[in-house]
Amino acid sequence: MPYNTETVPASETVDKSWETTYMESVMKETREYLETRREHDASFTPPYLRKMLEELYQSEGDGWIGKEQLNELRQAAVISAYEVFLTEWEDEIAHKQ
Repeated sequence: MPYNTETVPASETVDKSWETTYMESVMKETREYLETRREHDASFTPPYLRKMLEELYQSEGDGWIGKEQLNELRQAAVISAYEVFLTEWEDEIAHKQ
């Protein structure tokens, strides 16, 4: 029996605040990882981080049919965290010169 369209919410009306909460959590977790890595790994440099980011960009385009929304959100959050961290790090270096 089909659903009555009046009782099924349209996708635009569905509360998606969980997505924001999830992405913020992933970004925070990723930033903590990057800060720890920068502090303890001398080989972790802005060029190295940029290469990691480029690999993430490539894998982002390697989507597949049926890829879970949660995986897409996580990947987007990780990429955002890398971009912000790299920009801040490069700005810090530029201001020291």
